[in-house]
Amino acid sequence: MASLVGLGAVSVGVVVLSWSWSIVGASVAVAGALLAWWAGVLRDVHGTGPLDELGEVLRGTVREGVAPGDTVRIGPEARERVVEVEARRRRLEADAGRRTSSGAPTGPAGVLLVLVAVFLLVAQWGLYPLGRPGQDNAVRALVAVVVLGIAGGRLLTAGARVPRIAAAFALLAGLGLVLNATLADHARAATAVAEAVCGAVSCLTGAGLLRRRR
Repeated sequence: MASLVGLGAVSVGVVVLSWSWSIVGASVAVAGALLAWWAGVLRDVHGTGPLDELGEVLRGTVREGVAPGDTVRIGPEARERVVEVEARRRRLEADAGRRTSSGAPTGPAGVLLVLVAVFLLVAQWGLYPLGRPGQDNAVRALVAVVVLGIAGGRLLTAGARVPRIAAAFALLAGLGLVLNATLADHARAATAVAEAVCGAVSCLTGAGLLRRRR
């Protein structure tokens, strides 16, 4: 996610022709990629070794196969073991279903963050006037749109388990919106109010998810 946020910042830097945004975004993207590599993102990638079938043919290696009609015969102990494992599997599935039903509301939280991001994106044409400081605030809000959109999408696909990194980014984006609404200059009071409300909603959503126990 850090790499995606960095790439979003690079995109903003390209749009506004700012070296500061571009350099900071590239640094965050590289740092996120290095962090993912250190955390083992490539551990699930399996390579295939060299095929040795041709060598086996040349050496005349014989492999015993299965004759047509052969079946595996199991005894009473194996049958009892199968029944026991199946009963245990059903108990575990039932317990998992009960735990999932009482899990964190990641779905509604994701929808809320996506709606906030869509509102801020649409507000680029209405609440932010041309010129400064309107466009400066619009660029900062656009960064929040990228972060909240990615965090909301991650929450929508998380199921009952809380993705704490996405919740933390939602909290940080909301905090940034609140600070921008209170500290930055605004040409319209409605823009500051909208940023403060969106930031407060994002902060409460992220903080509420982070407070839930695993």
